[in-house]
Amino acid sequence: MNIMTMHAVCSYYLYLYSHWLPHPLRDLVSQLDNCDNILVNFLVSHVTRKPPIGVVRRPSPSGHQSNTELMFSVSEASSLHTRRYCVAKFTEQFGYMPLIRSSVKFEPLLHRDSVSVLRKKYRQMENSGL
Repeated sequence: MNIMTMHAVCSYYLYLYSHWLPHPLRDLVSQLDNCDNILVNFLVSHVTRKPPIGVVRRPSPSGHQSNTELMFSVSEASSLHTRRYCVAKFTEQFGYMPLIRSSVKFEPLLHRDSVSVLRKKYRQMENSGL
């Protein structure tokens, strides 16, 4: 996807987010810290009828968590309740659950790894300069 196409797509969803979504949803996102990405995924899934893109945190290379990672995990546990609340409110406002389950997994670092070329499903991504 070239930069102009990416800009057009982002502009379209930003417009929908700003002008189409009901005010209570945007107000909820403004009040709560951790729900903006969930609302964007709801919006994109609602419009496209496709699964959202999820990004997960990678485990530490050593397999052990540092003190900062342990502290982050504690804060994650406290924000999980907020995120669940947001999902429930968004589902209520949309009138259904637009998020679609998907088993596709994209790992950005895997696509830059020259060792795993034979395992790559989307080999052309490396050549496109993404």
